[in-house]
Amino acid sequence: MKVVVLGADSPIGLAIIRDLGRCGFAVTALGRKRSALGLVSKYCQQPLVRAKDGEPLLQQLLQLGQLTKPAALIAISETDIAMLNRWRAQLVLHFKLLFADDAAMATVLDKSLTQQNAAAVGIDTPASWQLTALSELGEIETQLQYPLILKWANPHQVSALLQQAGLPLHKIQYCQNLQELNACLAPYQAIGYFPMIQRYYAGHGLGQFFLCRDGESLIQFQHERVHEWPPEGGSASLCKAVDNQLHQACAERSKALLKRLNWQGVAMVEYRYDPGHKQYVLMEINGRFWGSTPLSVAAGACFASHLVKGLASQQPVKQPDIKLRYCRYMIPELKRIARIVLQPDKIMDPQCHFNKWSELAAFMGYFFHPRCRYYVFALDDPAPFFADLRQAAQKMLQPLLRRLRTQKIVHKG
Repeated sequence: MKVVVLGADSPIGLAIIRDLGRCGFAVTALGRKRSALGLVSKYCQQPLVRAKDGEPLLQQLLQLGQLTKPAALIAISETDIAMLNRWRAQLVLHFKLLFADDAAMATVLDKSLTQQNAAAVGIDTPASWQLTALSELGEIETQLQYPLILKWANPHQVSALLQQAGLPLHKIQYCQNLQELNACLAPYQAIGYFPMIQRYYAGHGLGQFFLCRDGESLIQFQHERVHEWPPEGGSASLCKAVDNQLHQACAERSKALLKRLNWQGVAMVEYRYDPGHKQYVLMEINGRFWGSTPLSVAAGACFASHLVKGLASQQPVKQPDIKLRYCRYMIPELKRIARIVLQPDKIMDPQCHFNKWSELAAFMGYFFHPRCRYYVFALDDPAPFFADLRQAAQKMLQPLLRRLRTQKIVHKG
């Protein structure tokens, strides 16, 4: 079976292409430019620049579907999945669609709905409050324990409104007291929507990943975040594979949650894990491929190839043996160490404290760690690494080139 991958621009797409190519699938990949990471991979048999979003992209996909039968279609980003789901009735005539439909995505994108489903299977969820007006803050003031964080129940629903109002879309905001909470919430009166207020939980990220068919787990994998960007908590810049024998009770509850949702395909159930208190608090469900997909591939949990085998081809799927690897995403890792060493005052969470010298030593040490792999660099497929270096250099040089052009124009004037 041939596989079309929409989203070859990121390390996620690159990891999926490598996984599929190494397993013998013929991969057609679409990226926004010819130098996209996945398009320069040797495992991409047919690299294509994707057409403009909307009708041109639909026609491009339909033409591919007619030429490459039988074929499976994998989409990576939530934005692309939402767009493709609008055309689902047309695409399903040509592809095995290996991403969740609109109804399934809605159940996991809405964090309040996710919490309801999680509580029903015994998963601890963050203490949360949702305001409809700023005046309601006084009614819950006595229930609040600081620090608190603010996060949107469904960022996709408010992103356009925030943009129209000239407001940034924050993934997380930290509030240490009522005055800060008021100050953070007040600007959102302009759009009539407010982010969820959540209690802060100590710990680090624990991700549990599953491939499901009709709600039943076929394979599973888990990781813990060692480093995050930003340093106080965010996406993984360094993560490690964890033996499936650990966190077993938590994994069983995650499976029960996905069974309750009758999940089809890949999903990540993400927790804030406090090892000191053995506490697992659900953060969210990602109903798609996740940021640390390169780690799962390096560890032998090849979700993309198993997804095609198990759901598109209906072949038996066996739980793979897990190699206990580390994986680094170097650009966020560089940002993280720079923030800790040079800009510690910009770390938003005052509960987070880092020793810059030990962090520097650890940063250098992982270059020599025998079990450490990388999101982009791979010995058997080096071209994406050099493409990434070129793009990073161009991005760094752009401001300098703009200044030089401005100075040249002023000088001529």
